[in-house]
Amino acid sequence: MIIGECQGFSAENLVFADDQLSIRLGLAPMRSSRLPPLLLRAVLLLIVTALLGLAGCVEESPERQIGDPITPVEAETLAGLLNRNFTAGGVAFRAVSPYAENTTFTYTGTLDFTTGTGTGTAVTDYNGQQPAESRSLYFSTDEVTFGDVPGLTDAMAAAGVPGVNFMRRQVQPGQDLIDTVVALLPRLAAPEPDTAAAYLERDYTFQGQTTIDGQLAALFSFGQAQVAVGVTEKLLLQYVTTLPNSAIRITITLSDHGPQTVEAPPAEETVAATDYPEVATAVGI
Repeated sequence: MIIGECQGFSAENLVFADDQLSIRLGLAPMRSSRLPPLLLRAVLLLIVTALLGLAGCVEESPERQIGDPITPVEAETLAGLLNRNFTAGGVAFRAVSPYAENTTFTYTGTLDFTTGTGTGTAVTDYNGQQPAESRSLYFSTDEVTFGDVPGLTDAMAAAGVPGVNFMRRQVQPGQDLIDTVVALLPRLAAPEPDTAAAYLERDYTFQGQTTIDGQLAALFSFGQAQVAVGVTEKLLLQYVTTLPNSAIRITITLSDHGPQTVEAPPAEETVAATDYPEVATAVGI
């Protein structure tokens, strides 16, 4: 996934195209050469200055302007961004999307990049217009499993299957906001780095600096997407995109990069929506 192309976030792989979400990022190794000491010091100073610019440091060069194309050093950092996520193992995430008037969807949980699975709580808030709705959501790259669904246990008991607390179905990106979010989350990591050239060939731009949950970050954008890259460890701290052919904007904030444990709901308490379509329709799954 190239940062910025998820109809926005990719040079080759973070792209929203109609119903499809494609993501990719990568890293190209930097080349080294032997230089005379004085020249080497000058080169190192330039590299450090560029990295500070990438990190959005306060001592950013006065010549650097918001909207400037990314530098080769920044392209190298962006190219390895998703691979660093994968190497870290997982993250805690918070996905927020105001998708209708007085309605905001928030999904908070943990994600294991090594297995492509995640779990958490999804809340739809109606800004006081009606009671908020809360669901537990577990997902893999293929399926999403719903828990805490009002009426599910009783409906399944009436169908002759007592003790059911979860229902799973196939992920359908582009058809529902929940599906789009759970399809996007595992794609914020890649087992292999990208090439810096893929970023330099596209219109990725520097967008200044900000703080994400107290961490200093540099902002970069491409099309309708924007990423925030942390100063210290060069990790992805936030990804923002607008869905194609809509005004729906999704903001995904990442933290606690490192190994995460994600447990699936108990198999004996879970049924497939395809096996009980009438119940699935009745409870809104």
